[in-house]
Amino acid sequence: MMTTTCGPFDAVDYLDCEEAITEFLTASATDPNPDVLLAAIAAVARARDDPRFRSCFLYTNSAKFAVALARSGYATDPAYSARLNAIIRTHKLEQYDNGRPN
Repeated sequence: MMTTTCGPFDAVDYLDCEEAITEFLTASATDPNPDVLLAAIAAVARARDDPRFRSCFLYTNSAKFAVALARSGYATDPAYSARLNAIIRTHKLEQYDNGRPN
């Protein structure tokens, strides 16, 4: 009998487009174990670990993060950071700057 050896599976290797990421997160969200969704979110974060965006994570201020993200080439819309900051202000999301509610 022949034995097959398989390497470790990492979902990150297959999360190469927004459609795959959406399907992956949707499927993970249906699992009754919340750890499955948390692991999926972590995998998506690893998949998106593009060197172009690393400098964005130096900011703990959401407005500065949005500007850095737009400058890094994440969005093609020149008004991206302004639009994102408008959403942040509208929903008072800046209260979560620095990783905790202010």
